[in-house]
Amino acid sequence: MFSTDEATARAFGLFGSLYLTSTTSSTGAVDVSMGVADPTALLVIFGLSFTVIAFAQLIYALLTQYRTDLIAARAGV
Repeated sequence: MFSTDEATARAFGLFGSLYLTSTTSSTGAVDVSMGVADPTALLVIFGLSFTVIAFAQLIYALLTQYRTDLIAARAGV
């Protein structure tokens, strides 16, 4: 991106939802800016991550309760 001959370069990442733009100013300095181009992919990734973490916590709680029940049954309580 910084090695191009163009005055302005733009790159997209994370399924096109984030962008990075670099421009060369008149003094020769490189100005870089970034932002959100399309929030849909970000919302989908956030939703999937939240769902996976919620299921992992649910499974952990169920397995912990099952372990407690097994220990109690073995002890004869």
